[in-house]
Amino acid sequence: MAFNPLTALEEATLDHICTLTDCEIHVYVTEDGGSVLDVTVTPAAEGHLSPKVASLLDGGQKVRLLHNHPSGGSLSDTDWPALARYFGMLEIVAVTPNGSIFRGKVEHDFQAVALKKLLVNIEDAFNHMSNMITVPNISMADPSLLVDAQRLPFAFISYRFYELGHVDYDQSLSYQDKWAMAGVQDQPIKKMWRDFLKKIWP
Repeated sequence: MAFNPLTALEEATLDHICTLTDCEIHVYVTEDGGSVLDVTVTPAAEGHLSPKVASLLDGGQKVRLLHNHPSGGSLSDTDWPALARYFGMLEIVAVTPNGSIFRGKVEHDFQAVALKKLLVNIEDAFNHMSNMITVPNISMADPSLLVDAQRLPFAFISYRFYELGHVDYDQSLSYQDKWAMAGVQDQPIKKMWRDFLKKIWP
């Protein structure tokens, strides 16, 4: 998981956009994180690469995308396809309302080829995992965990991609997400999620 430390500009940007919940703000910066290339605003969960940045990537310029995830989840079914397409060129950083930071990239062509095969059913995988978030898979002894667990499926999916060697992935969890992740450790849903992911992506 070779990621360079965030620059002062990147940290300030993430601090500014993390609490926004009604839209996604995409801030594109140079590979060294020193200057801004473009900024776009889209409805929540509908963010795609800006045409300007797609053109820069197609022309061979490396880019880092900083953006917020109002859902509170990790890198998503929009992020990973972009990383697979622009392997070796693009890094994506996502920040959530409670302050968790997720980072991903795909370095090599063989990794991108393997990842693209998995991405065919990433949306179905996410929906299936979300539907598992129910009693008795999570105990009613802690009802709030039924809500907090909704933020976790993409973190498990992203880690599976990393575990298979297809991506570089890192997560710096907020206190709330550390608590949620710890909360599912002893719940049936953790093993169910892990077994499901290993079954569809062996």
